[in-house]
Amino acid sequence: MSAIAVAIGPADTDAALVRLGELSGRADLIELRLDMMGSYDLPVLAAAQGPPLLITNRARAEGGFADGGPDERLRPLRQAIELGCAYVDVEADLYPLLGERGGTKIVVSEHDFNSTPPDLESRFERLAAVGADITKIAVLPQHPGEALRPLEILARATGPTVAIAMGPLGLVSRVAALRFEECAFTYATADDDAGTAPGQIPVSRMQGAFRAGSISPATQLFGQFGGGSRTLWLAARVTRLLANAGCDGVCIPLEPELFEGDSLLRLAGLGFAGFWEVGGYCFDPSGHRTGGRAVDPEEAAGLLGRLA
Repeated sequence: MSAIAVAIGPADTDAALVRLGELSGRADLIELRLDMMGSYDLPVLAAAQGPPLLITNRARAEGGFADGGPDERLRPLRQAIELGCAYVDVEADLYPLLGERGGTKIVVSEHDFNSTPPDLESRFERLAAVGADITKIAVLPQHPGEALRPLEILARATGPTVAIAMGPLGLVSRVAALRFEECAFTYATADDDAGTAPGQIPVSRMQGAFRAGSISPATQLFGQFGGGSRTLWLAARVTRLLANAGCDGVCIPLEPELFEGDSLLRLAGLGFAGFWEVGGYCFDPSGHRTGGRAVDPEEAAGLLGRLA
């Protein structure tokens, strides 16, 4: 089963220790963004009790704050390996220079905070070919259809992978990713934190509304179109009702543009078994209505459950 990595960028060592304590038992691992910290004592942090650590020193060119040449950027990552940290994230350009890895798992990563490149799939293949333990690629979609491309990468991946659509359009990728066998983990943020990347979801919402801790390849995904200010509440309500009925399913809000063209079939290929247009009807992946109007979550859950 995939894991939730809660990403944090506290001010200093003391703030980090407080945050590690708060997240103990709530996160499967914690990404510690050294490049966002004003100061840190890595040996103290590595020895702290709590979830395993993923140590990141993100370069400014990839959306972080780390400056300097390769040796300066790699120094804390090499130290993290010496200290036995569980994971280290390194950008593709530095991966060949990292050196000894010990028992630390290496995440090789590439980020695009401006767009979803047309050649995303070939970029991922080149990244995966370097041979790291985990391959991570993150992009910023400019329209809803692009948010499905990281999920399509996960569906075809043959090794541990993190593939994320960032920003407000990327919610579907952060939740649905957990359904794929090769998903190493997905990212969340602490509940009272703005996050370290656009679009990160608070960990309590991931675990509660989206029951992220129990999503597996057997989980049925259902899409919800619409809902206005009640969108997240409605999706969480449908998810709870499905669980109460014995259905291993999760309802995920979708952008209305995904109800057009071939998007429903693309979503079906990613594990979506049905869809609810809030206040309207439920549909199967072919776009056919499954019954009468579903004006509330109870009716929607009943109709969607028949598609599981």
